[in-house]
Amino acid sequence: MNDDKNQSLQIKQDSAARINQLLEARDANEQTCPICQSKNSYVVLDRYLLLNVTDSGDPKTAKVAGSLPLIPLTCNKCGNTQLLNAFVLGVGNDFFKGNAE
Repeated sequence: MNDDKNQSLQIKQDSAARINQLLEARDANEQTCPICQSKNSYVVLDRYLLLNVTDSGDPKTAKVAGSLPLIPLTCNKCGNTQLLNAFVLGVGNDFFKGNAE
């Protein structure tokens, strides 16, 4: 994979700090992993994902109509991963303003 492209999906430290504060305020750290039952094992990865949103339900004619930034929250014991919508957390615009690299 191209290193420049790989770097473009990295969350900057200030954005990561905001995300962690938001998750702590919502007690996300207190969640029990549904796979391995570990508590306090979730960590925010240093990269985000972009999920393509299509303009049609038909896979033969669908075109990408936009992207949705998702923040991976991963159990550090078993690897179970939840994808959190950055817009719902209130930080979605950070990923389109250049605050996340």
